[in-house]
Amino acid sequence: MATYKKIITAGVLIPGLFINARCFGQNAFLNGLNDYKQHLHVQLIQFSHKDSSIKKTLAKTDSIIIIPYCRYNGGYIFSPRADNKYNLLQLDTTFRSIAYYLYWSNRALYVIPNAREFSDSGFVQKGDYDSDYGEIPMVNFGQHYSQNLFNINMLARERLGIYTFGFIDNDEIKLIGSDFNERRKDFDYSEYENICDYLNHKYGSIEKYAEMAQTDEKIRSLDRLITTMEDCKKLMRASYRQWEVDFPMDTAHILSLFFNEMDSLISLRPSQLIMLKKKIIESIKEPGYTDFPNGEFTLMGGDITDIIYSALTREQYSQYQQRAGLLYGLWTRAYNKLEYFYLPNIQTITREEEKKMMKKIIFE
Repeated sequence: MATYKKIITAGVLIPGLFINARCFGQNAFLNGLNDYKQHLHVQLIQFSHKDSSIKKTLAKTDSIIIIPYCRYNGGYIFSPRADNKYNLLQLDTTFRSIAYYLYWSNRALYVIPNAREFSDSGFVQKGDYDSDYGEIPMVNFGQHYSQNLFNINMLARERLGIYTFGFIDNDEIKLIGSDFNERRKDFDYSEYENICDYLNHKYGSIEKYAEMAQTDEKIRSLDRLITTMEDCKKLMRASYRQWEVDFPMDTAHILSLFFNEMDSLISLRPSQLIMLKKKIIESIKEPGYTDFPNGEFTLMGGDITDIIYSALTREQYSQYQQRAGLLYGLWTRAYNKLEYFYLPNIQTITREEEKKMMKKIIFE
């Protein structure tokens, strides 16, 4: 069972950055949030005229609790000005191309954002509220905070911020964040007095969050490369990461794809490529290679970070870090697009079934 606690800290003043709730551009946001809720309410009523099951549900409903989806639109992004202060960007409630799930509980209808960025917009009747994994936090918090609650996506790489929420308390915006508890295999939820405390806790520092947000924006800009499902499949088929998943025994092809990708990202010298191939292949053959699979750069279940660092110049290593990160982000988005397009009911299948189906979609 998930746990919940309240985090109250004094906060740290950073030059050029207001850490209280008003740093959201709060008045404009609250007005936008109310308008957005009203928009969704109207859309739901109109949608019910076309869907008899939703119309019947509304007939037995005393209240409609809408939990809007919001994007923290880039977050804290460094200003190009010399003083290096932060630009504060407002929460964005205009993102409309997602579906909303409808749960009915205690004569209240909960309208909850669906965690699929590439779904068609609309409303999906889910029936009476039960223990459907993923929506539990939203219904529970929706019941606790009623109409003050909203869902936030902090980074594009995260699955629509299912486990990050905001709420209004005494005209101030506060956050509820989550940490996965490995021992209990469940989430612990904590309340934060301001967004700076939350960013520092979740990402280590505001500067790290800014770096991640900037990278995500760059990845979004590369979406033009995967506009169709065939574009996505082509990218996946050329990825050593996908071959590691679907054809783990095809060592030769995985290595070929890896070295081709690396060479295309930083233009290796012939001598560097020879050195990397020799060291990596030798390392893979060593007993215990897969004992440490969590380095910055991994291949076939083992850490190759030190090998890459030893073979590249500092400039090359820095370029490879940045470009490989962008490519990984693009690969993830391509996979998600395929998954959302071909497997709309993914929540009803097991992880192993999903893996088999995705392999068929990508390679057949």
